Amino acid sequence: MEKRKRKKQILPNNTAVSVLISLILPILLLVFWFVGSNKELFHPSIIPTPHKMWLQLTKMISDGSLLEHIAISFRRVILGYLLGAASGVFLGVLIGLYTRLNQLFLTLIGLLRPIPPIACIPLFILMMGIGETSKTALIFIGAFWPCLLNTISGIHAANPKLIEVAE
Repeated sequence: MEKRKRKKQILPNNTAVSVLISLILPILLLVFWFVGSNKELFHPSIIPTPHKMWLQLTKMISDGSLLEHIAISFRRVILGYLLGAASGVFLGVLIGLYTRLNQLFLTLIGLLRPIPPIACIPLFILMMGIGETSKTALIFIGAFWPCLLNTISGIHAANPKLIEVAE
């Protein structure tokens, strides 16, 4: 039998060492933030100091507003995702099953799909304002395209006999 060569490990396989290595970059970023704030490399209105951030975090935790904001964000994400996924799957099934619909939507999908959702932000703000609707619409777009394209792809990859049986 052949003996397999073992790769030399640069560092010992130790959990404490692994944890320390994974903490190096976050610690360096935090140090850079502290030093940059103290040396006034960052404008305080753009990047607040770590101390101000900590004070605001403790204030929001103590008055309960942090949980309120988390709940609002969570509700927004759930609503946008559910609407986007449901629409994407529904339209994907129709486009995947019916050749005429596939031909009809092929060009439109090819034109709109490459647009990143973040590029839609100014348009959404102009159309819907800066409230919940535009934020939910952005999440909708982020969920819609993957669900639509994967549903169409899944239906096209399915065994035609199974689709015939389902009909």
